[in-house]
Amino acid sequence: MASHGRDLRRFVEFGRKIIGVGKNYRPNGSPQQPPPAQDPLIFLKPSSTYLRPGGKIKIPVGCDHIHHEVELGVVIGKTGLNIPQAEAMDYVGGYALALDMTDLDLIFKRDASSPITYPWALAKGFDTATPVGDFIPKDDIPNPDNVRLWLKVDGEMRQDGNTQDMIYKIPHLISFVSQYMTLEEGDFILTGTPEGGAAVQRGQEILCGLGDKTELKFPISHFTESKMAATRDLRRFTEFGRKIIGVGRNFREHAAELGNPVPKTPLIFLKPPSSYLQQGGKIKVPPGCKKLHHEVELGVVIGKTATSVSESDAMDHVGGYALALDMTARDIQDAAKKLGWPWTFAKGFDTALPISDFIPKAEILNPDNVHLWLKVDGELRQDGNTQDFIFKIPQLISYISQSITLEEGDLILTGTPEGVSPVEPGQTIVCGLADKIEMTFPVI
Repeated sequence: MASHGRDLRRFVEFGRKIIGVGKNYRPNGSPQQPPPAQDPLIFLKPSSTYLRPGGKIKIPVGCDHIHHEVELGVVIGKTGLNIPQAEAMDYVGGYALALDMTDLDLIFKRDASSPITYPWALAKGFDTATPVGDFIPKDDIPNPDNVRLWLKVDGEMRQDGNTQDMIYKIPHLISFVSQYMTLEEGDFILTGTPEGGAAVQRGQEILCGLGDKTELKFPISHFTESKMAATRDLRRFTEFGRKIIGVGRNFREHAAELGNPVPKTPLIFLKPPSSYLQQGGKIKVPPGCKKLHHEVELGVVIGKTATSVSESDAMDHVGGYALALDMTARDIQDAAKKLGWPWTFAKGFDTALPISDFIPKAEILNPDNVHLWLKVDGELRQDGNTQDFIFKIPQLISYISQSITLEEGDLILTGTPEGVSPVEPGQTIVCGLADKIEMTFPVI
């Protein structure tokens, strides 16, 4: 994919991915040691989390506090895939000071009777969860490995660190992420936070800075920004839609076949828009994956902005549908679950979301009764119906929109019926949505 040469000062307007890095700092002043054996901890945040200077950080409904994490953000300046570390800095367009606001209760909270590893989507992805400063040209930070980051809450110093304590430096992060997903112009990498992250409550104020170059102030409140729909051609939703929100374990039989508990509330995860694969393309097995699974799903395309909508109004925000495959690197996902990590590379690698053409809303009058099927090399593997959803589409839209604003062109993957199984290079997937659409994707 070629670079568009857009104005990077406006990266929050057109960048489609926010990629976070967890646990990337040694304690301040600790001796330099080799990085740990495991790979960097990578997660995704939706672009709707951006909050510009002058805005207010909103604590999500039902949450008493959230945690602050001040970070150096890297703005990608040109598109790249499989980038060598030696060339990684050539793909940096600039920087920005950022906060990664986090609802830690949603990461560490567990139901003792039904333990679930949460994919971090709501914990990191609620509206206003990524306050960000203005774009800083690359030349203004000649050495990003030696930048002071600090943060105060109501005048009290909470975080005071330096990027020299990063475990994985910027070239390593860019190279590692690009092995799985294409980095596109305007994408934003949050490089991690120094020690001192702590809770903030409504009525407090965060002041943070990056050396002596940038200083930001953000009040904490229940304020919600209003957002207007742009009214675009929904047939091109894969080109301009900025979020893909997946729903896990939304069919009882599917949860059972993988030995997972049935969730009591929707299990939400994210896939990046770079995972889209149009018809005619080929599904590629990601690096290190030995067990790639297919999951056929009904996708819901959002037609107008939805914030905190009710179930009764939810269908008014549906613009149409699409047939989709949620390709999953199951072994990579299983490893992430054991660590309590998000499912970023298991669900977000390039070609992880084969997608059909847009289906107008009027062509599926009852989305709660749609036949989904999938064959591998002619063998029927999945044969289900959306009438078996645990959480129906209005419930999903309402639930998600309480935390994450749904924008025009966003896609919700509603879950898959039982029958998921491995596919290997050389095999071919054919799947369909009733008699309305059929698509074919070879695996290479």
